[in-house]
Order: sequence, then structure tokens, then C-alpha cells
Amino acid sequence: MLRTLFLVLVTLLLLSAGLCCFFQSPTMDDFVGTYLVKHYGYCNGVLTYLRHGNGRFSSIPLFVAISSTRFLVDHYWIVLISGLLALFLTLAQVLKSILENYTVLKLRGADIYMAGGLALLLLLSCVPEISSFLYWQATVATYQFGLILLLLLALLLFQLAPQHSISPTQFLLLVLLKAGAAGANEVTLLYGACFSLLVFCYRPAGSRWSSITLSCLAIDLMICVLVWFIPGNRERSDGFSMHHQITLSSASAVYRSMQLFAGILSSPVFWISLAALPFAAKYVRPEWKDKWLTQKLLLLPGGLMLVTMPVFFHFVIRQFGGEVVPPRAENIVVAVSVLGMLLLAFIACVQFPVTINLPPNIPHKFTAVIVLTAILCSSRFFRELPQNLFLLPLHHQIVQDRVTVIRQALQNGRQKVYIAPYKATFQQLLSARMPKVNFGNELSFPPSFSYFKDDPYNFNIDYGYAEYYGIDSLQTDRKLILRWELTKYYPLNVPLPNKN
Repeated sequence: MLRTLFLVLVTLLLLSAGLCCFFQSPTMDDFVGTYLVKHYGYCNGVLTYLRHGNGRFSSIPLFVAISSTRFLVDHYWIVLISGLLALFLTLAQVLKSILENYTVLKLRGADIYMAGGLALLLLLSCVPEISSFLYWQATVATYQFGLILLLLLALLLFQLAPQHSISPTQFLLLVLLKAGAAGANEVTLLYGACFSLLVFCYRPAGSRWSSITLSCLAIDLMICVLVWFIPGNRERSDGFSMHHQITLSSASAVYRSMQLFAGILSSPVFWISLAALPFAAKYVRPEWKDKWLTQKLLLLPGGLMLVTMPVFFHFVIRQFGGEVVPPRAENIVVAVSVLGMLLLAFIACVQFPVTINLPPNIPHKFTAVIVLTAILCSSRFFRELPQNLFLLPLHHQIVQDRVTVIRQALQNGRQKVYIAPYKATFQQLLSARMPKVNFGNELSFPPSFSYFKDDPYNFNIDYGYAEYYGIDSLQTDRKLILRWELTKYYPLNVPLPNKN
């Protein structure tokens, strides 16, 4: 009964998360790749981004390839669903490997499917911003891509850690995963390096410098040199110069990290997951149980990493980047922290056995219903899902109507078009469906599952929005916007030639 209910829950999660993908639209950085490839070509476009944008040497080629393919940008859901499935399958594979190697549980396909889905639901209940975690193409190609590689790297290191040597194939795979994770984004860069330190701390007994430890160290040194000399990193961090006092950055980093952990610990789904670990700990293989019981400080290195890495990451970004860590980056920090905390808690349940006795007179079916109801009611994703399923089609209609207006203007030979404000248009559509004003006031827009930055009214990318759709100028309630290419020839205070 419990398995059936959880299978239904996981299926509902994947279907609803996938359904939301069909109502998303390109925004912000999604318009950059087309311009770069159009004017520089693919290779030079990637190099231009690495010189002037950032130093993400593994994810930027993927991002430019995706964002420069108009079919993928116009059919936005393809990349989003692909990323969702890739993350789900990676989580399922990681949990499958851990449970098969460290427990005596005999897993079936349904069990693996359920484990991956529940892990995804847990992450969606803890991350600070669901929209940038799943529903923005730019973060799927950078942050989500990096998280997947980081999880695969952790899985590989789990398998290599007990060994004293490493084969050429394993070394090549280690290089690809470490370099891929390091070049995907700044979060996975730091965590990938930290994993090497954990490999040294958890090395086999009696070996000081194993070939695995030396391999990780050599790869990390090469990555450090590469990151240092990529111009985009120096450009973005202003030559790695310090922007604040160290005490100010340290205090801010500690405060933001406390907020991060408070968000995790305030998730009921996280505590429900913790409550399940004592039951799983009963099935640990005897050889691993004996090993963990004899190593009294086993939890110390991993615990220190979980506590210090968020602080260190916030400090580095503030001190040298001169920026506050955005929610899209915190999503990955939270995801790694949540999974790491559960892994350490699993080991702790073996070292310090915890007994949870269920009331004998309560049927298991009733317990299953209670657990399922608790997850559904406490999960942030399912709490916000009904409102998003109602609002996302309206939101998507507004965004697509803007594109239709631009394309109709181009067909009629006009190179200038007016874009109405998003809020006014949304209220108009909402009032048509819900004439009672009080009902409409209960709804927030844009929907929380949509990463929407109102591009025609956003000075950071309004010119790129006009460039992507090929119109010379957009008129908003705020100003006249020139497409990207025309900003080189017409200063913003000089009127455009009349092409209406």
C-alpha cells in the first residue's frame, strides 16, 4: 500500500513538473546565444563569452549551442523537460548505487523510480527558487548541468575511495567529471575541489597518498590554473580584487549561510526524510556497519564541509566578486547540503542507533496515508502547484501575444511596435476570467514557477529581446528600445529614422 501511494505521488510530481514546462518562455540570457553566433560564429561566440562574460568553460559551449538554436528557444519546453528528466535519473542512479553498495536491500525498478522522485521532491521543497532551478533554460544549461555532473562525480568517488589504485579509464572519467563540474558554474567548482579533500580524509587505512588522491590533486591544480587565466573570470571579478572589508564579507557570509540552513530545517519534507533513515539503517551491510562503528570521527570531515562550504562560497562571491549570491546559485548549494546532510544522518543512524516504534494498533495503510498527506501538505511545490497551473497559461498567453504583435508588425513592414505593461495586461486577462476583484487579489503574478524578468521593460536585456525577434525598436511606457545591433550606431538620446 505504501509503495503504491508513493509511486502515485512520484508520478504526480513528474507529470505536474513536466506540465509546467510547457508554459515557460525565454528570458534574459536566453537571447544572448543567437546574437553571439550570428555576429561571431559559434566558436568565436563562445570565446567572446569566456572573455567578457564569465569563465564557465564547460557549460558556456552548451549554453550557447542551446540558446543559439531558435528551434529550442521557440520550443522552450524541450530543454526544460530534458533537464528535469536528467536530474531525476541522476538522483535515482545515485541513490540506487548507494543503497545497493551499502545495504542488503533488493531494489526493484519501482523502488528506484520512487527513490529518485522523492529525492527530487525533497530538493523542490528546500531550494529557495523553484523557477530558476527547473524552469529557466540558462540555468538548466549551467547550474542544473553542473549539479548533475557533481552528483555523478560524487558517485564515482564513492566507488573509487576504497581502492588503492585507479585505472586509465577511471582516470579519464574522473578528469571529465571534475573538469565538467568545475567549468559549469562557481558552486560546483568549489564543491568539486572540496570533494578531493574528502577523498583524502576518507582514504583507505594505511595509505597516505593513494593514486586516487594524487589524481584528484593533479586535476584540481590544472583546473585552478585554467580558471585563473580565463579572461572572463578576471573580467567578472574585476581582476580578483577585494571589494569589501574582510570582516564585513565574513559577517554577511555567516548570516546568509544561517538563512540557508534555516530554510532547509524549516522544510517538513526534510524532517520526514530524516525520520525514514533509522529504518533504512537497519539494512546496512555488516562489513560497512563494522567499519563505520570503529571510525569514531567518520562524520567530522563531511560535517565540517557541509557547514563551512556555504560560508566560504558566500564569502568568496562577496569579497572578490562584489556581488550577493543569487537564488539560482543558492539552489545548488542547498541541493548539495540537503543530500549531504541526509547521507551523514544515515551514517549517524548506524553509529548511534535510533529506534522508532510505531503504535502497534495502527494499520500500516493508515500510516501510509498519514505520511503521504503530510508530504503533500508540507511540500512547497505541491502547495504552490494549483495556483501555478491556473496562472501559467495566462502568463504564457501574455508573453506569446507580445511575440505575435512583433511578428505581425514585421509582416506589415513596420520596424517599431508598442509593448503594453505586463501587470496591466495580466489584470485585464484575469478580470475577464474572474470578474470578482477580491478573487483576483488572492493570486500573485507572475507565477512563482516562471522565471520571468519582463524583458521589454528590463534595461538589462530589452535590447537583446528586440534583437532576437528582429525588430528595430520597441516602445514601452518607459522608453524607446533599440535592438542590440542598432545600439552601436544610434545613441539612446538620438531618435531612430522613421521606419513606421
